[in-house]
Amino acid sequence: MDAQSPTGPNITNEYTPQFYDATGVASGNGVSLSTFMKTIDKYTYSQDKINHAKLGTVDNSGVIKGNANIKGGEKVTHTHTTSIAAGNGVSAYAETDTFAKNSTEAHIGDINNTGKLSGELNQVSGDNSGYKSIHMLSRGISTASGNGVSSYAKIRNAQTKKAASTIGDIANKGKITGSAKIKAGNGSGDMTIAAKGSGNGVSSYLYADSISKQEPISKAGIGNVTNDGIITGHLETRAGINTGEHEVSAPNSLQEEVRLVVTDKNNFGSFNRPDVLPKAPSSVGSPSWNHTINNYTAISEIRASGNGISAYKGNPVDGQNKSRKTGHCG
Repeated sequence: MDAQSPTGPNITNEYTPQFYDATGVASGNGVSLSTFMKTIDKYTYSQDKINHAKLGTVDNSGVIKGNANIKGGEKVTHTHTTSIAAGNGVSAYAETDTFAKNSTEAHIGDINNTGKLSGELNQVSGDNSGYKSIHMLSRGISTASGNGVSSYAKIRNAQTKKAASTIGDIANKGKITGSAKIKAGNGSGDMTIAAKGSGNGVSSYLYADSISKQEPISKAGIGNVTNDGIITGHLETRAGINTGEHEVSAPNSLQEEVRLVVTDKNNFGSFNRPDVLPKAPSSVGSPSWNHTINNYTAISEIRASGNGISAYKGNPVDGQNKSRKTGHCG
């Protein structure tokens, strides 16, 4: 999937917003089932209804492969990319949007694998035009993608009674692999990376936008795992780099390698985030939009990704991450 034609954008005026984004949802999977529930009216009475995507037992002695290649535009204002339940070997995805209150379940039955189950995601957001504006978007956002086996459920209403993302027992004598490579674009504006439940061998991911004080019955789980083969996960991410106004490539002085920061009370920065490494370039201005400054955001948010086996339940603020058989995260 390429958001931009080989001839490039028809409008070259950098002041004109141009949207060359690319989004893949439940696409490029070997075996896939997805469902999405939405209502425009908040006065709904669907608490006793169920929105579910359920796959039965998977018996594989051959090859099941998912592959998704997603590429944003180039040299325009909006070049960001999004993947949701894309590029998985076996995938079940169920989402219930804001006003709907349906119980939401994504489930995959037992996995009996003596062959090869694999998922692969290659996601690249193009470089933007570097115009001085907060409205430049070259993010790379991935959720539940690039997994060998993936179940993903998402709710947005605290009145939901039940939310679950589950996978049955796994008996593996073959190979189960997941790989996700995600790259944000360079330039200015928002060049953030987010990987959530991506690049895992086996992944169960439950995401709840709203959880009330009386939390609904919710779980992310994987059954018993008997592994006499190989289960691996792999993740590579890179947030965007400030290139300066109208520059094609970043100066060497701004290509300092991003390093892992373990947060404690001494290095905790503003907005509940650790101090940034490398430091923001001196050309960064205030977040106001006045066409005279460049604005840069290049945050990397990695959750429950790059593991061999991973189960995660949480929301944007708080979450619990349980993972086994650590894969490779680069």
